[in-house]
Amino acid sequence: MSRTKIALIVAPGALLLLAACSSASPAKTTTSTTHAATSTRQPAIATTTDPCQVVTASEASALTGASYGPGTERAIGPGKTCVYGGSTKNVFMVDVFQGSSAELQQVRDNVQAEITQGGHMTPTPVSGLGDQATAYQVTTEVFNGSSIFVLKGTSAIYLVDEVTGGQAPTDAALTATARTAVSRLP
Repeated sequence: MSRTKIALIVAPGALLLLAACSSASPAKTTTSTTHAATSTRQPAIATTTDPCQVVTASEASALTGASYGPGTERAIGPGKTCVYGGSTKNVFMVDVFQGSSAELQQVRDNVQAEITQGGHMTPTPVSGLGDQATAYQVTTEVFNGSSIFVLKGTSAIYLVDEVTGGQAPTDAALTATARTAVSRLP
């Protein structure tokens, strides 16, 4: 498989993955509770920045059609990543970033610049998801890939699926998974 073509999809997460020396610390989970006007408690909604919980192994498997075990979590620059199926023909990555709006815009710009560099992919805006979302699709002789980057407040996610010998998820399927993932962010 050509490293140049792979870089179009996975460079943002993979390059940072290679630079990671150890796995991230245990997941940080917060819980928030909302109260109705009558002070009746609503069920608590758990939020997380653990990328392996933002999209679980079963959700990644359902999206891609691959059977994944537990993901491998690592720190990547300004965020964390979870890799499912790392040495298989269907690799799915979940990147979670936190920071200021300006920092996340810079991450988004870097992702877009790297994956559109070879001219093989065109960004497709996705409306109604987070504060801003963009999907990407690529089909080559070597692999097929799909990804989506979503900004939401002080968090961002980047979901990437790279498939050799099969089809990557559609934008609609990836958007549905991203919608669930974004609902878990703080």
